[in-house]
This record gives sequence, structure tokens and C-alpha cells, in this order.
Amino acid sequence: MATGAISTERLVLEEWREDVREDWVALYADARVSQWLGTGEPIERDRSEAEFDWMIEHWREHGFGWRSVIEKASGRWMGAVGLSYLGDNPAGLPSDEVEIGWWLKPETWGKGYASEGASATRDEGFEREVTDHIWARHNAHNAASGRIMEKIGMTFVREGTGVEGVPIRIYELWRDRWERLIRPER
Repeated sequence: MATGAISTERLVLEEWREDVREDWVALYADARVSQWLGTGEPIERDRSEAEFDWMIEHWREHGFGWRSVIEKASGRWMGAVGLSYLGDNPAGLPSDEVEIGWWLKPETWGKGYASEGASATRDEGFEREVTDHIWARHNAHNAASGRIMEKIGMTFVREGTGVEGVPIRIYELWRDRWERLIRPER
């Protein structure tokens, strides 16, 4: 049930494909990115490749998932944004529900790309009826991710514990709130 690319004002969000593997490995290994993941240590290649393979399989199995973020103007790969099932997680969130997330190259931070890509991905999840409820979580020290979650309409739910005891903040968005956000006249 793959849907092809999603186009926004400045971005093309492409389905996850093998040809971005090296870009992903480099992003995952960047200390500026990995500081917000798990324990904050740089991510080894075998772990990033396992995550990449899982993302490919998620698309095959479910027809949705993580997407490459491509800048329209330059054609450059900027990172990833997507929806996926939570699976087992230390925060105790339902494994069969959907989560939204984004990882972008640090040189793109602060320019609204994450919000733009996350909004389009959020809309895809609700419009294709993948879910009626989306979760998100971020390292409690990464306030920028929390601001993006709020910007796309998510509501803070609670503090929690992530990988290896890292404090996290958990957000959610229900379909009815999303509908009021995109169709305020209702």
C-alpha cells in the first residue's frame, strides 16, 4: 500500500529506499544528532544498519514508514521523518500504536524543515487512516523537539523513561484534535 512521495512547499518526502543507506549511517554517527538518542553516545555502524533494515522492512510489511527528506531546491538528502509502529519500548507506550519522529542533519536545524516534514507525515497518517492516534517522544533535554511536537499540534502527556534510563517527554495527537487543526471552521 505504498503511496509514493509527499510534496510540501520546500521538501519531497520519499519512501525509504536502499539508496540512502550511507546517508543514514552518516547521520546516525554524527555526534550532534546522537547526543539526543539513547545514552548520547555515537551510534556504531552495525546498529545504524540494523535500524535502517528495520525501516525498510516496516515499509514492506505496513505500507508506510520513515521517509527521506529531500530539499526541492537542491535535491540534497537532509534526513528522515516518518511514522512507524512503536514496538517494545521502555516508556511503556502501546507497542501496536503509531509514533512520529524526525532526524535531520544539524546544518538544517532551526529552519522549519522538521516541522514542515512532520506536519505532512502526520497528515498522511490520519488521511490514509493508518491511525487515529499518534505518539511522539523526545529526550527531555532536547527542548527543540518538544517545540516541533507542539507546533504540529501534539499535546504533552507525561514524563517517562527511555533507553537506558534516559528521561524523556511524551506527546500525543488524536484524530479529532488534528481535524480541528486543519479544518478550524468545523
